[in-house]
Amino acid sequence: MFFIQSPTFEIEDRLQELVDHGDRLIVMLDEFEAISRRLETFNDWGEEWRSKGCAGLLTMVIFSKRPVSELYQSLSLTSPFANIFSTTILGPLEEKAWHNLVEDGFNNDVAPLSWIDELAGGLPYYVQMAASLWWQYRDDEQAKKEFIFQATPRFQELWKDLTEIERHALRYAADVSGLTVRNRAIIDILKRHGLLRQEGGLFSSVFAEFIKNQR
Repeated sequence: MFFIQSPTFEIEDRLQELVDHGDRLIVMLDEFEAISRRLETFNDWGEEWRSKGCAGLLTMVIFSKRPVSELYQSLSLTSPFANIFSTTILGPLEEKAWHNLVEDGFNNDVAPLSWIDELAGGLPYYVQMAASLWWQYRDDEQAKKEFIFQATPRFQELWKDLTEIERHALRYAADVSGLTVRNRAIIDILKRHGLLRQEGGLFSSVFAEFIKNQR
């Protein structure tokens, strides 16, 4: 790797050459949570990359399930990236936006928008899955059955990554009896991520049934 094997001054010289030519390196780091499995490799790298970013030598884009500061805190570390990132939550698509995407994909065929909305709630991954399955089967029940089969492993991953207070709020939204919700900030966060609709219900009827079976 260029960044690992080259001396620091050579890296900075090459990055400065890019800047001088009107270009800039964009570093995109996906699934940033994986850093917790290789801390010995990434030890102290953040401060160096922060300095290069602040100097305008590169731009970093980090994709993670949680804010970077929360991730470092969970590892009992202090994030080296404080105050240099703006955070964007990738929640659900606006209704008009995903309607247009589906209708364009169906190429003037009749798109079952209400059926897709019930299963996917505007979240891009599930919208694509539901639309694709309905296109394949052209039958609500068969397509829904396959949607449940394919979505359940993703629901399991999602559920595992949630905090207990988030799970509690989702159980409440799924009408699990005997629960109350006190933390309204958690409700707002779940709405921003698209797991809850603005009126407070679960984004997907299938996800709601999944939650009712969790203990």
